[in-house]
Amino acid sequence: SSDYNGNTHSYIDVYFSENIDNSTIATTDFTISTSGVTVSAFYNDGNADKITLKLSNKLTGGGPTITISGNGIKDIVGNTMTSGTVIINTYRIPLSQGWNLISIPADTNNISIPTVLASIWSNINMSTAIWWYDASISDWLYYNPQTQTGTLTDLDPGKAYWIKMNATDTLIGNYSTIPHGIEPAPIVELTGHRWNMIGHWTVYNQTADTSGGLSSLSDVLASSGEILYKYDTVSGGFIPIYGSSNNMEPGTGYWLWLKTTQTGYYTVGEQG
Repeated sequence: SSDYNGNTHSYIDVYFSENIDNSTIATTDFTISTSGVTVSAFYNDGNADKITLKLSNKLTGGGPTITISGNGIKDIVGNTMTSGTVIINTYRIPLSQGWNLISIPADTNNISIPTVLASIWSNINMSTAIWWYDASISDWLYYNPQTQTGTLTDLDPGKAYWIKMNATDTLIGNYSTIPHGIEPAPIVELTGHRWNMIGHWTVYNQTADTSGGLSSLSDVLASSGEILYKYDTVSGGFIPIYGSSNNMEPGTGYWLWLKTTQTGYYTVGEQG
């Protein structure tokens, strides 16, 4: 399995038994076994025991081996560190100041909103609710981050949510890695002849063209016209992407119109 950061990179976490001396870390200290993928950057906050590696490309499956240089990284008392535990279970979603339309790209077991959003909590606009539109009742559900109350309690994969930020930040989340093909993505029930808020769910750090991503809804999609939109944080407007060259991406939220008056059942289609 792999992780998600939004575009063209994967991130992996390496945990050590001791805090690492920042001054001794270099990208050349790490070698990844996956062909065509290298370590392009690293992150370590304040001599911590975890190093996050930014890879030059996406991982598309499998568990890579990370080799650590024998004479590079040292702990804060000068001991050379030659091994660590590799964890590939993080996703990263970049958020802009202002409104963002996001989705949770992996199964977080429906844990509480403050837990899912912990990494960005300090930059969330506390006076503005987090919103999800329930098409089945034609009404909005909300969560008030200041009082931690409301009609919305969980952020579910496969759905999309509006969130307002006071500053740019990156939503970082963890999930249990699942071998490719073992467990399917969740099925989300959508309401026909209405707008639905959906997300592209995957643990494989992949994108999908709009035809493949919505293949489970092929019998209920509009036969013509614009039926899938994403939000552009720069212009503050919506971009139609169905049938275009824009792919659906994990972590991005979408508005989807179903032509049918019946219920549609949406599950994420994988990239071919």
